[in-house]
Amino acid sequence: MMILEHEALAQYGERLKAEDEEVRVEAYREIGCLGIPEGDRMLMEGLTDPAQRVRLAVAEVLTEVAHEKLVERLLECLRRDDPGLRSRVMMILANLGPPALHPVEACLGDEDPDVRIFAAGILGNSRLKEAFPALREALRDPEENVRYAAVEALGKISESKAVPHLLNILKDEWARYPAVEALGLLKAREAVPHLLTLYKEDEWVRLAVIEALGRIGDSSRVDFLMGEMNAENEMIPVAALAALSRIEQVEPTGVFDRVKDKGIDVEAMIASALKTHDPEIRKSAIWALGNMGSERHMGLLLDQLADFDEGIREFSRDALVRLGARNLLVLLNAYGSREERIQEEIMGILGQIGDKKAIPLLVSALKEGNEVIREMAAETLPLFKDRSVVDPLMEHLSDRNAHVRSACAAALGVMKAVKAIRYLLPLLEDSHGDVRESASEALGKIGTPEVITHVAPLLRHEKMEIRQAAIQCLGLIMDRRVNAYLMDGLNNSERGVRRFAAGILGKRKILSALGPLMPALLDEDWQVRKFAASALGNLRDSRSVESLLGALTDENIWVRYAAVIALGRIGDERAMAPLRRRLMEDVGPVRIAAIEALEGMKDPELAALAAPLRDDPDEEIRKVIGGLGIGD
Repeated sequence: MMILEHEALAQYGERLKAEDEEVRVEAYREIGCLGIPEGDRMLMEGLTDPAQRVRLAVAEVLTEVAHEKLVERLLECLRRDDPGLRSRVMMILANLGPPALHPVEACLGDEDPDVRIFAAGILGNSRLKEAFPALREALRDPEENVRYAAVEALGKISESKAVPHLLNILKDEWARYPAVEALGLLKAREAVPHLLTLYKEDEWVRLAVIEALGRIGDSSRVDFLMGEMNAENEMIPVAALAALSRIEQVEPTGVFDRVKDKGIDVEAMIASALKTHDPEIRKSAIWALGNMGSERHMGLLLDQLADFDEGIREFSRDALVRLGARNLLVLLNAYGSREERIQEEIMGILGQIGDKKAIPLLVSALKEGNEVIREMAAETLPLFKDRSVVDPLMEHLSDRNAHVRSACAAALGVMKAVKAIRYLLPLLEDSHGDVRESASEALGKIGTPEVITHVAPLLRHEKMEIRQAAIQCLGLIMDRRVNAYLMDGLNNSERGVRRFAAGILGKRKILSALGPLMPALLDEDWQVRKFAASALGNLRDSRSVESLLGALTDENIWVRYAAVIALGRIGDERAMAPLRRRLMEDVGPVRIAAIEALEGMKDPELAALAAPLRDDPDEEIRKVIGGLGIGD
């Protein structure tokens, strides 16, 4: 794709260089929302922004807007010698799910074993069972690290058909360990005899076998696990205790009374395990406490929340959710005596537990805590799904801190709090961008006629940012009454409103917008013209063909590009000759779009036109010709 030298594009470039993180975040979000052609390149560059907040925002945008070519760009990053970038790209591709499935699967055949390893990891984290056939084939990879990654992925996708293949992999000493873990994750009871045999033969996998037996939850193996609580290896007894606690949850057998009867000091064992440096031993002890602990163990678990290891903190949160649900009062009382970062953790844990008895504590934190605590309290309160939290959240829409105001607005949107409408409306004029965005989204989620009535007039507000917040809010409301305002937005004096209106009208495929969209092809702003062309393509109405044909000669390459795609979607024969001219006379992206449009329209002349293009100087055009199998 060629880089467009255009004033608007240059403005985006300047905003992305701003020192203020918020300015960069808003610019990236706008780029993703508007879908500007150079946006792919800008968003990809945003993944290496020096600020974590900006990188996370870019990752979210990429997950929302990713298309086929963008997936290809993301996959190319797997070859980059930048672990941080690779990690972010792998997360995005995994979150994309089905749209990225086949391109990622293809990477399992890449000549670079590292790329194959990354591809297996992405497929596992995607949790898509559809990845099973490709991962099954990867079990034959000559590289042991690739086989290892494929086995791990099979455990994550929860596909029972993988069990026979994993049992076979137990013979592979290089991939045996993850195979044991995967069989545990799949709760494969048929694997138990094989695992017990392996326990005797291979000391290296003993801990993994114990953990797998716990996950499988077979109560017939309780005696075996109790016997291993006297093992010399300090990791095994704690792992056995954690496994027993898992089994006891599924099939209660009074196992802990039996353990005490044998004279095993469980308390001392856990206390000792929590002091070790080995994270796996500590995780096993933490898990056991979550299942069998009592109120006196709450402090032990809360102490683990201060650990540097995120894995330890995650296990501790999970254990505290389970133990805290049984000892809620102890958890509530512990809040006041803990430092700020632990208080934040406790609030999140209380939200996961969801017991309404915790609401007063969080309401108090919202009123009296510092800025970080107030923001966390606002984010947590909606988790209780209780209408009593609406009033406190509304009160803090006027909080002195912008992040707290934003969190309260977002929370009220999650709760679809109709009574908050009149308090959210003023926030559309807030000086802070995040607050305006949260209020806009909240009002859009509430989406009542009252919202439409009061937000629509703001499309004429003197301030540009308020008009943009208003159109974004209306764009979220799935009510036919909004359509007229969206169409009217095409005539707004603010180009950002016109862009957003055209984009939303295209996504909603509102046929009555056909009339207003055609004049928008003549808008002074090239992005409005581009979105209007795309919207008309989505409507697939032949009445727009003449207007779109006019857009084929637009001065802006991306407007011509969108018009070509739109005409290809409509498929009207009147467009064939003009599209052939674009193919022969225009530049790269437009020519590629013309090839694809004509191929979709079954143009009888395309083969003859394409034949010379097999040797075209533009590599992308050669690829398209080869991929479509035309021009032979």
